[in-house]
Amino acid sequence: MGVMMKLTKFSGVAIAALAAMAAVSAATPAAASRPINILRYGQSDGFVVYNGNGAIAATAYAYESNEVANGFYQLPDYVTTDAGKVPMFDQSQFGHYTAWTEPNDPNNAISDVFGVYQTVTGGPGGPVTVYHLGFKSDDDAGNLPNLDGFQNSDVRGTTLVEPVGAQDATKYLSPDLQRLGYTALFQSDFASVPEPASWMMMIVGVGLMGAGMRTRARKAASFA
Repeated sequence: MGVMMKLTKFSGVAIAALAAMAAVSAATPAAASRPINILRYGQSDGFVVYNGNGAIAATAYAYESNEVANGFYQLPDYVTTDAGKVPMFDQSQFGHYTAWTEPNDPNNAISDVFGVYQTVTGGPGGPVTVYHLGFKSDDDAGNLPNLDGFQNSDVRGTTLVEPVGAQDATKYLSPDLQRLGYTALFQSDFASVPEPASWMMMIVGVGLMGAGMRTRARKAASFA
């Protein structure tokens, strides 16, 4: 009878934990919310655009293994929607970049910058300026990005201490995409955090391990 009662209590703990995990998942449906952590598979930085249904429409990622110092990571210039081909970014946001510094950095050095940027190339008729949406980031060697391409002499960007988790970058999308319900997120690896479901799974795992250890301790005591 004692063994059965212990098994019943153990099962009750596991079932309650799993039910709580299901409740978290139900409270945050994929179509209605965005993941806290958008980085996967060795990605160090990411810029992700979602359509009106919450599905991924476009991405730009940097990877730990091949980050480029001061290199631009660019999203596509257009998105194909049910309404046709729509520009990705709002050119009027050029210069309104967002730059991040890492917490506890006494020098407040910029580690990431994202927004609308410009590139200038030579052509038969002279310099050609083209705009894009994307980001720059620091690399594993500690080389920091500069603001070249993102700066506009008429406006100033925003520099912030890097927040935790993926942050909203929807303002950089074209008005047409925003009217269609498109949204965007940017995240750097410094701000990576587990998703709610991952936290719950870790809690469940720790709880089950603790229950198992208590059971073994009782059995050892009974034979002493």
